[in-house]
Amino acid sequence: GAFYHTIRLSAVDLSSYSDVVLTFKYYTIGYDASDYIRYEVRYDNGSTWGSYTYLVKNTGAWTPVTINVPATADYVRVSLEANQDGGSDYAAWDSITLSGTVAAASAEIAILGTNLVEITDGDDTPAISDGTDFGSISTAVAVTNTFTITNSGSANLTLSNPTITGHV
Repeated sequence: GAFYHTIRLSAVDLSSYSDVVLTFKYYTIGYDASDYIRYEVRYDNGSTWGSYTYLVKNTGAWTPVTINVPATADYVRVSLEANQDGGSDYAAWDSITLSGTVAAASAEIAILGTNLVEITDGDDTPAISDGTDFGSISTAVAVTNTFTITNSGSANLTLSNPTITGHV
């Protein structure tokens, strides 16, 4: 009888990688007009498919496929499919590999104003919108304002001798 085969690989998060390459090999023999072998690569974390690339039939040998993943891709997922009418036709997939360069760990500092809104790098103008404008304050009254330092990077953030400058 006829056979329809699907291999679907879950989405892989690429946020810590660069220069990502997807490779695989396939082999077909005995395919006729109604048979096909195809793949689809999606660069998202979704679940829909439908834009397939059809491969050459009857390779009679392992045939490599190399796909350079766009640098802007946050995810990659793959669907490999073969449809056979049940005659003496055969297909195989092998050596499915996703490789890339691990991004170097780095710290990424952000300073949040009193309202927990991030202060733009280099901003030295007090503003209510980022919690840095405290309005008029009498010099006879003690006021405490708390700023928050965060690190969204993948390496430890080290502060050495921080100083406060600007409109103090």
